[in-house]
Amino acid sequence: MMEPMLKTNYWLLSLVLILGTGCSTVQVSQDYEPGIDFTGMSTFAWQHDSQPKTDDIRVDDPLINKRIRAAIDNNLESRYTKAERASADFLIAYELAIRQKIKSEGTQSGIMIGTGTRGSFGGIGIGTGSPVETYDQGMLFIDVLDSKSGKLLWRGKGTDVISEHADPDETTRQINELVQKILAKFPP
Repeated sequence: MMEPMLKTNYWLLSLVLILGTGCSTVQVSQDYEPGIDFTGMSTFAWQHDSQPKTDDIRVDDPLINKRIRAAIDNNLESRYTKAERASADFLIAYELAIRQKIKSEGTQSGIMIGTGTRGSFGGIGIGTGSPVETYDQGMLFIDVLDSKSGKLLWRGKGTDVISEHADPDETTRQINELVQKILAKFPP
């Protein structure tokens, strides 16, 4: 039988692990043209048949582009009808960028004191520094454009920490989550 203190610690640790694994690094925001009435929009189409090249091999990955397009299509098709470009109420475009970020945990310092034995001297050491790590951040911009003029009406932006070596299922999950959170803000 578990002791009450051990049982409490077990449940506390379990709660921390559950809450910690459920945290998301996704951040989203939006911007839009004031005064636009989005309520009359019911059909959409892609602005481009294929994603324009950026000369960044990580961004121009056809598998990533296919996943992003599928996630956007699935999200929008639950609320709007996909149409031919010429008859759509609005057009969709996106841009993906990857940038390297630096994270620092602040300055750390320490003092160490040692003593010698049998007549030898001791020592004092002082250390300072700050742990610094780099990571890749993916930025996904999803644009809603006027189908007649091409004017930008709405832009959703999402960022997330990405792993260069994630497996396909994890990559798909991460893209779906990012797209869902961005498009949850559309229409404004």
